[in-house]
Amino acid sequence: MRRAAGLGFAACGVVTGVITAVVFVAARPIASAYVAEPEVLERATAALRLACLFLVADGLQVVAAQSLRARGDVWAPTAIHMASYGVMLPLGWALAHPAGLGVSGIVWAIIVSSLASASLLLGRFWLVRRES
Repeated sequence: MRRAAGLGFAACGVVTGVITAVVFVAARPIASAYVAEPEVLERATAALRLACLFLVADGLQVVAAQSLRARGDVWAPTAIHMASYGVMLPLGWALAHPAGLGVSGIVWAIIVSSLASASLLLGRFWLVRRES
């Protein structure tokens, strides 16, 4: 199981790393497929590039959670997801509105939540892996 999880983490890191690079480089063409207004296009391009900060972490947290569940550890990943993403909505609102960051504030909330979830789940996996 350790080997399978390790391969899953490696594959996820490579695939999400490639996707991150493509999205970062091609953010403007991707955004222009959805919007034409120059101001909206600039904001969408910036948001896509900012979103690149959470793509690898988001993939890794899914692999870590599923690896834990495969070991029979089902409640810890659920609690970690609920805690990490329970913060995302109020943080996104606070950053978007009172802090005045708009869409970037929402993306920052996703970044923070995804990084927290990935870190906690990977830490949990490391602890559980050492116990067996």
